[in-house]
Formats: sequence, C-alpha cells, structure tokens
Amino acid sequence: MTARKLFVLVSCAVFVLAAVTPASAFMADFFEDEASGNAVYEAMVISPEALYDPAMNKTFVAYQGFGLDPYVAEYDHTASRWTTPVAAGDNPQTSDPHGAPAILVDKQGYIHVFYGAHGNELFHSRSTNPSSAASWTSMGTVRWSDGGGPYPIKATYPQPFVSSDGTMTLFYRSGDYGPGSWVSMTSFDSGVTWTQPFEVVRADADNWWYVDFDQDTSDTIHAAAVWKDYIVGGGRTDPSARYGLYYLTSRPATTTWWSITGTTTAVRDKAEMDAKARIEQAGASTRTNQVVVHRSDSATAAGILYLAENGGPGSYQWRFTRWSSGNATWSAPANIAATDQFFDAADFEVSADGTVTAYLTTGGFADENALPNEYALRGGDITRWTSTDASAVSWASLGTLKASPGPWARYNDPQIVTGNGPARVLFCEWDNDFTNYIHKVFLWGPGGFIQREMVPESERIGGTSRAKTSALVSARAFPSGCTTVVIAFQGDYPDALCAVPLAHAYRAPILLVASNTVDSEVRTEIGRLRASKAVLVGGTSVITAANSTAIKGMLTGSSTKVTRISGSDRWGTSAAIAKELRKVRGARDTAILASGHSFADALAVSPYAARKGYPVLLTARDFLPSAIRSQIASIAPAKVMIIGGQAAVGATVVASVEAVGPGTERIAGANRFETSAKVNDYAFDRGLSMERFVLCSGIDFPDALTGGVLAARFNGPVELVWPSYIPTETATQLKARKAGVLDWFVLGGPAAVMPAVETSAAYILYH
Repeated sequence: MTARKLFVLVSCAVFVLAAVTPASAFMADFFEDEASGNAVYEAMVISPEALYDPAMNKTFVAYQGFGLDPYVAEYDHTASRWTTPVAAGDNPQTSDPHGAPAILVDKQGYIHVFYGAHGNELFHSRSTNPSSAASWTSMGTVRWSDGGGPYPIKATYPQPFVSSDGTMTLFYRSGDYGPGSWVSMTSFDSGVTWTQPFEVVRADADNWWYVDFDQDTSDTIHAAAVWKDYIVGGGRTDPSARYGLYYLTSRPATTTWWSITGTTTAVRDKAEMDAKARIEQAGASTRTNQVVVHRSDSATAAGILYLAENGGPGSYQWRFTRWSSGNATWSAPANIAATDQFFDAADFEVSADGTVTAYLTTGGFADENALPNEYALRGGDITRWTSTDASAVSWASLGTLKASPGPWARYNDPQIVTGNGPARVLFCEWDNDFTNYIHKVFLWGPGGFIQREMVPESERIGGTSRAKTSALVSARAFPSGCTTVVIAFQGDYPDALCAVPLAHAYRAPILLVASNTVDSEVRTEIGRLRASKAVLVGGTSVITAANSTAIKGMLTGSSTKVTRISGSDRWGTSAAIAKELRKVRGARDTAILASGHSFADALAVSPYAARKGYPVLLTARDFLPSAIRSQIASIAPAKVMIIGGQAAVGATVVASVEAVGPGTERIAGANRFETSAKVNDYAFDRGLSMERFVLCSGIDFPDALTGGVLAARFNGPVELVWPSYIPTETATQLKARKAGVLDWFVLGGPAAVMPAVETSAAYILYH
C-alpha cells in the first residue's frame, strides 16, 4: 500500500488499527494494490519500467500510482523484501493517463524516472542516493541548452538508456518537432543538462509514428516502428489506423541511423522510411500495433514482436520476425497466438543462446464496466511463449501467468525487467477507468510471483452532516477529480439510491444538497473535482431551480452544463433515472426492483447493480406504480430481481411484473441484514469482492446514502450493521469472506456507527 492515506481527505479521520495480529496479514501475488488503471504502459512506447541492478541485487519498479504520480518500489533479492513504494514525483497532469514513468539507473547508481502526459512538458526525478528508491529529488522538467537556454520541451512516451561510458540518451515522442515525431536528447552529467533534441523519425500532418527503442550490450540502439495515419484537418482518424513495420539502428549520442539496406538520409520522413526501413513481410496495408524490438548482444539477431490484424477488426495475431544475416532478410512472420483487441500489449526477451521468450496479453473477458465505444476487450490473460529455433518460427506455450477471472478484472501491458535478473516481467491490472486507484501491479520471475505482505486497513469516512460525509466520500473515491457530479436531495433516500448505477456509469460521485442551499464542503468539493457537468436527480420540489442555478456557478470550464432527471414522484424519478442509465450503459438483460418505502434493500443491492449496469427501480409494497411498469416494458429485461421479502415487495407486485413479460427472481432474508448478506453472496458469485467493502448503518439512511457509490467504485459490497453492534448475519459473512481483505470503510460518524462496531469488525477480520 502506498502513501495515499495522506491524500485530500484532510478532514477525514483515518484509523489504521494498531492491534493487527499476524493472522490478518497475507502474502499477495501483487506488490501494489492502489495504482492507476494504466499503472504499467505499453512497452512499445514507454520503457523500461523495471530494471535489475546486479551490484545491489535489487529490482527497481516504476509505475503510475495513486493520483497518476510516478511511484518506485524496490525488491531486495538478498533479503527477500519489498520496500514501501515511494512517490518519486508529483505529476500535475491528472487528466491524461499517458504519462507512466520510465526508469533508468546511471553509472553512479542514481535512479532516474521520466514521466508526464500527452503534449506537455516531461518531468524528471532522480533518487537522492545511489541504489535506493527511498527518497527523490526533483530535477524539474527536461530542458536542453545550446548556451542560450535552457529551453523546455514537450514530450511523451519516454525511453531512456545509459551507455557503457555513462552517457544517458532519452528518446521520446515530441510535441515540438511536429507532433508525432520522435527525437533523442543526450546528457553527459547524469541528467542535469541535455543536448539539443535530434530528430530520429519525422512526422507531418498526415503521418505519425509509434517507435520502440532498445539498447543491446554493445550499446547499439535498435528501433522498430509502425506508422499512424493521422489527418490534422479532419481530426483524429480511427485509432487503429496503424500500418506496416519498420526497423532502424544506430549508436547512442550519434546522428547516423542505418536501415538493413544502408544509411538513411538526415530526414527520416514517411517516404524515406518506406524506401529504406520498411520490412516487407509485414505488408504496407496490414494494420499493425504494439511493436517491440530486442537484441541481447552482437552475437544474437534482432527480433521484432508485433500485433497484426488477421482478417478484419476483432481478430488479431501476435507475430514475430527475426533478422537473418545469412539470408540478408527478415524471416517470414511467425504466428504465435491470437488475441481479440488491437491494444492488447506484449514484450519479449532474448537470452544469450538466442532463445526468445514472449509475454503476451491474449483473450480474456470483456470489461463489464466499459462504456459504449470504450475498449471493453482491452486486456485479458498474461501468457508466456518461447521459441528456440534460430529464426524463431516455431513457438510453444509455457502457460498462463495470470488469467482474467471474469469481466470484473483483466491484465495488460507486460514489460520485460531489463538487466537479466531473477525477476523477469512486470504487468498490471487494467481497465478503462484510469482514475480509479484500486489496480494491482505484479512482478513475476521463474520462481513465481514476487509476493508482498498485505495487511487490512480501516478508514472511517464521516463528516458532521450527511452532506459533508458525501463530500468526503467523493474525495476518497475521486482523488483526481471527474467531469460529472450527480446531485441528490439529502432529506430522503429514493433518488440518491436509484442514482447509484447512473453515477457509477458517469464515473461520478453523488453529492447531497438541501433543497435550496449547498453545504460549504460540497461547494468546495465540486470545485476540487473540477467538474463541468452536474446531473440533478429529483424535481424542483426537492432541489429548487434557484439551487440548480447556484450549482451551475460552481462548475469549472467554459461550457458548464446542468441537467435534471426527474418524474412527478419517486416512482417517476426512479423510472427516468433507469431510462438515462440505459442511454449511458446500453441495454441490460436484468433490472432490479426494491421497496420505495425503505432504504436498506436498495442500498444493499446498489453496488452490484452499479457494476453490472442494472437499473434500480422502486415499487410500493402492494402495487407496481405505472411509471415503473412502463419502464420495465420499455427496458424489456429477461429478468427482474426482486430484493426483499413479501413485507417489502408483495406477491401482487411480482405478478404485475411477470404480466409485463420478464421472469422474476427474489433474494430475501428474514430481516434487512439477512437480505443484505444474501444479496452480497449472490454478488460475490458474480464478481464483487471483499477486498474492499463499506460498513454502514442499516437503520438510518443519511450517512449511508453514498455508500453504494463508494462500494461500487471499489467493486465491493455494502455491509449493514446496527449503530451499536454487528448483527449475526453480517458477522457471519465477514468471518466467511475475510481472506484477502485490503481496505474497509466505516461510513459516518460515531453516532451512525459507534467505534465499538469498528473494533468488533476488526476483531472478526484480524482473528
């Protein structure tokens, strides 16, 4: 776990229980659990992110952690011990995930990281002491000088190297030399000063590049590239419009580059690259991506791994080609394995005997939380393959390192650990929501995953009012901000609980307001989030028009917008929210029906509903409101889940639902706590996890209203308790599911959930 406990919740009391017994700790396959959704980036454009220092027998790992900051962790192989990951810098660019850090160790043993985002200045930090990632010194932004500088650069995708004489060379995609061009800079003083950028591959308005660089043991630089068809006047074309395969080679700090056929000219633009650097085997019109190049030393041949479209969109093949000096050509591409997404990633290594080992992202489940037009299939299983023949034509599977367990988790972006140490590959858990900092990072070696001890931690999130608690929950769930906020009335529960799946779809918090005023903490939180859009749930009787106007003034940006989703009553608002949810998430085969006269059942099911994109519809006990009936008919789900027993949703309602068309399934217990436990067990079987869960009152709703949003964001359940004790049903579930708990959140102040309840929960979890 990182230093994220010191984030924006200054006013939120954080309790890390001191009486943790060894029984509560466990060894995890991951070493970090609070990283960005793009913690490790594609090896094609940002590398290395992990390296082995033989002098210290340590592996250093850099990744994009909490708040998109660059974090570095070190593993001491002699002591078999991880250090606590440390933030190596403060990344101000929190709206763009393309800034994962690249890492380098210079000849003096200082560790360097380079990080940033698209089109902005590149940041640089250096370890305070050699061979230690414990503390860091900011080197500012990377700048060059010719005697009149220093001059800032705009850069993304850093790839740094150090040669045997100590020269540092930094390759990156430039925002100055024509966006999409790739350049290099050189430093002779451990990154203090840099030479003027040198253009390696030139882009223009129509042609951009993605280039991977590698340095072998003889200090020779190898570069492999794919071409991106980009038309500035017409906007961004298809992101997968990437083609061909290209190869260049050079020496560090030189301006001469060669292709296989000879020296290239000074301007390596599209025409020159096509004429001298294109590898014919790939096919100029073949869509290609994720190109990586490696050569271990001068005695082995360079190889290129890449992804190629195979018969049309949705079908892709990992391929490999290797240079044959005897035949003076690249080998015919060898098919290794198929995958289903153009932005799956991979990397490979070449051993001294020429054996090639590739780590590929393949297959997996679609991301159930992806929005339409997002990369739902990106990521999957991390698999391992090898080839021992000279041309690397024949490949054999060495098995799966990490399999996607279901649509709630997938893995991507494997990167080779440079330096040929005992750790071989780094990769991360991946999804489309890069600002949700619950992603795991893994380091693997031939001996298995390099594990780290994890200990459960408890946080209480509670303000002096329900509105203040909602602001604190928002800050905990959205530390990097968001574009949308959902605003609900604080005086009642129906609108807020029905809005949980919609807020999750928007990737937005729910903030509570009074009818005609906004609490100062909520006002401050809206400003911190820098949201440009507010969605009000409920009519003007619960959030007045004047308050709507005031909220618009709190938004950030030049095109702020406030919309309202409402009906004539709670039933109509519930139906209207369901209609909007379908627009955002798409059609679903299931809807959920719960009592509109009691909050507990709707609260209990809200995290599961949000993760799956199911609407939460409210009903009276003895009749199905007409607005809800119409909405069910419009949604036409195959199934409606009924939450609660006959006292909550009567048989007449069930019959009315079935008369509309869908089948029904009821989840109910003898009381609200048993119903909640049964809902959670149902959800656990379908992807929810107890790694992170929310503990809140099942008796009164104010502090619990936003618990479903927090739980859904963290893919966990809401566990209901009495204010003064844990009911048997909840205690039984905590005991049965406690293995692997990482974080749990007590929602509300001591009046909502007494400290004794937190202590009791800790005892169950830790013993």
